[in-house]
Amino acid sequence: RRTPVATNLPVGTETILLAEDEATVRAVVRQALERQGYTDLEAPTIETAIAYAERHDNKIDLLVTDMVMPGMSGRDLAERLRALRRALPVLYMSGYVQDASARAAFASEHSAFLAKPFAPETLADRVRELLSTADAETG
Repeated sequence: RRTPVATNLPVGTETILLAEDEATVRAVVRQALERQGYTDLEAPTIETAIAYAERHDNKIDLLVTDMVMPGMSGRDLAERLRALRRALPVLYMSGYVQDASARAAFASEHSAFLAKPFAPETLADRVRELLSTADAETG
């Protein structure tokens, strides 16, 4: 049983699909998300992420993906998953995209960018921001 951290960080109950090929980064992000109360579907590969999107019966509320994954970019993965799950919000992560104009290109109405490395608090804030925006638009 997970218990959210007793801090002023935002918490939630939504389901988040985490696509990240680096085991260490995946573990840190998973732990940060779970501490805030989220359900995490962990995908170490593009194929696993697509399988979750195709087969997961419940709603997937957010995709958190690395921009650089073997076989497909995070942006291509997001487009593929949005074909299955319309208007899926996406949080892109990368340690390679440092240019502000490139980061802005990944940020759209239903997406945001988070530069690695980042603090768990920054991740929690960005996740809640995306989920809240999506909730406001659908509800």
